[in-house]
Amino acid sequence: MSRRLIIPVLLIAAAIVAPGISNAVTHDELKSQIENLLKQVQVLQQQLQAVENSSSTNGIAPNPYIVSTPITTDSCIRIAYNLNKGDENDEVRTLQTFLAQDPSVYPDAIVSGYFGLLTQKAVQAWQAKYGIVSGGTPETTGYGSVGPKTRNAIANLCTGGIATVDTTLARNLVVTPEVGPLPVQVTATFSLNGSSCSSYYLDWGDGTQPLFFDAGNAPCINDIAHKRATHTYVRPGLYQVVLRAGQGPLSKVAVVGQTSVSVGSTIPTGVTLSPPTGSVPFTTSITFPVRSSTCTAYEADWGDGTIDRFEPSRFTRCAQDTGTQSLTHTYNNAGTYTVEFKTGNTRLSQLPVIGKWNVLVDNAIGADTSLKIEPTSGTAPLAVEVTLTGYSEACTSYLIDWGDGTQPELYDSGFENCEGFPFQRLFTHAYTASGTYTIRTKVGTRTPLVNIPFNSQLIVVK
Repeated sequence: MSRRLIIPVLLIAAAIVAPGISNAVTHDELKSQIENLLKQVQVLQQQLQAVENSSSTNGIAPNPYIVSTPITTDSCIRIAYNLNKGDENDEVRTLQTFLAQDPSVYPDAIVSGYFGLLTQKAVQAWQAKYGIVSGGTPETTGYGSVGPKTRNAIANLCTGGIATVDTTLARNLVVTPEVGPLPVQVTATFSLNGSSCSSYYLDWGDGTQPLFFDAGNAPCINDIAHKRATHTYVRPGLYQVVLRAGQGPLSKVAVVGQTSVSVGSTIPTGVTLSPPTGSVPFTTSITFPVRSSTCTAYEADWGDGTIDRFEPSRFTRCAQDTGTQSLTHTYNNAGTYTVEFKTGNTRLSQLPVIGKWNVLVDNAIGADTSLKIEPTSGTAPLAVEVTLTGYSEACTSYLIDWGDGTQPELYDSGFENCEGFPFQRLFTHAYTASGTYTIRTKVGTRTPLVNIPFNSQLIVVK
């Protein structure tokens, strides 16, 4: 590469940056763009100097971006997350360093930290050489992108083919809210690289049933598995939500995320709602203490558009009596209703909500629960997710038979009394062999599994 070739390259670099300069609206932005341009010019000048010095080395320039160190077991790498064309970071640099050890794969051997066309072609060559994938596109088959399957293959090659566990998360554990009054429902979300080969164990920290999936040694799919679950805390306290996750068997995954949830008890003693659940027509009552029958204001929002409210015209010359009072409401439609209540010896506008409950009203077995299954077809290995939505884990029975002889998911509540707290569970199962499978499910509220009929869903794995 001569000086005559470098000058047009400099002009092209200037042309690429020029539009950004023309659109700069602040002094800092203009200064930043100029600095970036100067850095690009400096890199090109270094390459030019290397070319000019090449006359003493038989015409071959000692390019600082070219790697010539042979690969050894000591230089094995692990790619921390998925990489695609257009990425620019240290992980790309690590990948390029690895690929450059094999001239048949990456003859250009350029280590710049930018995932461009040359790097994509090198990834494709490496994938084809080691039987990962040899056709398609990055979007359809992962050909030319570095997904879980390629990352695992790189790690396995470096370790002599010994299987390793990848604990890399595509997205960290997030639990919201982290603080709330009793009862508080939280939602946990996280994502893993590889839906079929990722095991996880989510412990809510309050002794209830954890959410987990054991992928065993199933092969990886080049995708990202999104996980979501809700949970309701019914006792005050500080709870540690802990996530163990990674690629490989559940017994080998490590803790990758944890967070604290603080649940406070703000409902004063004597303020109750009972019963919290039943079938239409359903009647429930709020009972609360009264200090001065003539100066106690209250407001009950029953969650269905009905509000019972009382506010004295004045808060002077109050009666000096005490006691309890009850408010009663009847629901004529099935559903889940959030009831809010406040009371005190001042204006309603100045009173906080001191009682909050979820009321469950149903009209038939299973009417307040649902199962969603997706996808229902695809190529092996196929990861299928079943989302269970219901009211109160304690009184919801369910059974999920995957139809391939593996252990079913089940819980038999019997005639447990419902607490009326909505919940959601996500179950994942990987089909590693092609065929047609029938997922058989049961789900119902306040009844044993034996009394619930089966539903079926065909799963086609190609």
